[in-house]
Order: sequence, then C-alpha cells, then structure tokens
Amino acid sequence: MRKFIQWGILSVLMTVGFLAFLVLAGEDNPYDPMPFFKFFILKLSALAVLGGCVWTGKVCDSKGLLPDIKEE
Repeated sequence: MRKFIQWGILSVLMTVGFLAFLVLAGEDNPYDPMPFFKFFILKLSALAVLGGCVWTGKVCDSKGLLPDIKEE
C-alpha cells in the first residue's frame, strides 16, 4: 500500500508539473491575441506552479514519500 501511495504522489506531481510546463511553453493565438499583462501573469503563474512542484518533490523525497527509482 505504501508503494501505491508513493507512486500516486509522484504521478500527481509529474502531471501537474507537465501541465504547467505546457502552459509555460505555449504561445499566444495570433488571430485572437490577449493583452500583454494577462499573458505575463499566465506565464508567471505557470512558472510558480512548476517551481512549487519541484519544491514539493524535494520535500516529499526528503521525507521518504516518493519511491526510490533505480537507474542502471
């Protein structure tokens, strides 16, 4: 059961981080441009979420809440 919870936490962190990265890397629609301030806030928010995912991952890993991934 512990491994299931660990992989669940990792999956949620990776999904949220990936979606934030997609928003961060996305471009504005050239046919319907949004104001610069709104575009800036959207990108800044995505960057904050991505940073939050990294920080949460580091904290969870230090507390042993993430699975050990072995690379060979």
